[in-house]
Amino acid sequence: MFLIVSALFAIKLGLQGSLPFTTASQAASAPEQAAPRPTAVTPPVQATVSGPGAGATSSDFESGSEGILPPEAAHLAKVNIATAGPAPAPATAAAPAPTAPEADPAIGKRVNDWAAAWQNKAIDDYLGHYAPDFKPAGKLTHGDWLAQRRQRLSRPGAISVEIIDLQIEQSGDTASARFQQIYRAEAQTLTDKKTLELVRRDGQWLILREYTNG
Repeated sequence: MFLIVSALFAIKLGLQGSLPFTTASQAASAPEQAAPRPTAVTPPVQATVSGPGAGATSSDFESGSEGILPPEAAHLAKVNIATAGPAPAPATAAAPAPTAPEADPAIGKRVNDWAAAWQNKAIDDYLGHYAPDFKPAGKLTHGDWLAQRRQRLSRPGAISVEIIDLQIEQSGDTASARFQQIYRAEAQTLTDKKTLELVRRDGQWLILREYTNG
């Protein structure tokens, strides 16, 4: 009977964990339970680049490395984009502006010969510088203009006709001559800006129109 009661008591204590062998076994197993469990290692993650360089990856980036760099450089650990672009095309020199062709030298000579004939009062030579269809300024007819010029050149007294700053523009068989004209007769001096419009006929330049610019 005593043995039965002792056995029952021992079983009860064993269930409650109060027996010495129970405590030792628990102490022996404690280090095994306290040992840390191994942590799964996450493999490096490759960053992908979106935008103009989509499809390119950076093998230098590992997850979490952006926390090591300063904030202003953290993006460098994520994206590794080549900054070198295509070489700029070499600059080409601008083509020189085309220059206007030089006017026929015969035009300037014709204008100076006209002024010399006027100054010398060589009436026929002077009038020969004008085209047969010359258009006089104002309301004068061609016949009236011829009569007027003959009358004025027949007056006595010397005259002087000077041409300054002669500028000539030519376009094919037509040209314009602009200059400053200084006319002197006795005590009178007249300064005008004059334009002669000329036409080339049979290889000769003739005055088609004559007018004063003011």
